[in-house]
Amino acid sequence: MNFSAGGPLLVLGCTLVSGAIGGALARRLRLPTLTGYIFAGVLVGSHGFALLPHGPVEALRGPVNDLAIALVLFMLGGQFQTDRMRGMGARLLGLSLTETALTILTVTAACWFVAPSVEVALLLGVVAVEVGPATTMVVLREFGAQGPTTNVLRLLTAMSNAWVVLLFEAVLLALALAHGGDLGPGSLIADIAGSLALGLLAAHALIFLQERAGWGGFSIPMLAVTLTTIGVCKWLGVPHMLVFLVAGAVVAKRSRLL
Repeated sequence: MNFSAGGPLLVLGCTLVSGAIGGALARRLRLPTLTGYIFAGVLVGSHGFALLPHGPVEALRGPVNDLAIALVLFMLGGQFQTDRMRGMGARLLGLSLTETALTILTVTAACWFVAPSVEVALLLGVVAVEVGPATTMVVLREFGAQGPTTNVLRLLTAMSNAWVVLLFEAVLLALALAHGGDLGPGSLIADIAGSLALGLLAAHALIFLQERAGWGGFSIPMLAVTLTTIGVCKWLGVPHMLVFLVAGAVVAKRSRLL
């Protein structure tokens, strides 16, 4: 019997089952559940025993990653709440900018000697600013971390992901212009404006479905809006990471969903 004949849904189901088993084992060993998820993925994936067919796994990789990142960034955007940022906005911004600048300089300098060009080293430095949002949020939520330090950590994680989106776009634009490309400053402005507009639309659509249309539960409206927004972002060529940070911040401000 050909296992791959089951298609992507069978592969997805087996992946979730293996992750659940790995998470349960990690908890028994008093490790973060995320450690079990990662270990299970390595075991069943192509870098382990290759128990899952490569074709369906590759077909699922992009959509599942997009959905997971969107949901995590939405929750991170929800950290931008007035009560959490009151009295520390300027200090938090300064800390985030300092962290971002030091990361870019350090990684760019380190990669300069091994990267094929300084442009590649600079892009790697910008990408290094991103903090793994899924890892941070899952571990903090699992262990019930609360308090001022946790709030600052969540806000810094959200800000780091916002910076990396903006800086990556800006650096690509600068490199394109330096090499005689046709891109202009309007490209960056269009991406930012598009992200803000789609984030606002997604947030208000979610609020409407949850609070006005009377849909029971939170999962279905959230999934419907998230999948639709990701598709629209890909259709219009708008970076969806910033879109969901904006959506989460708007929902946290105007609704009781977060």
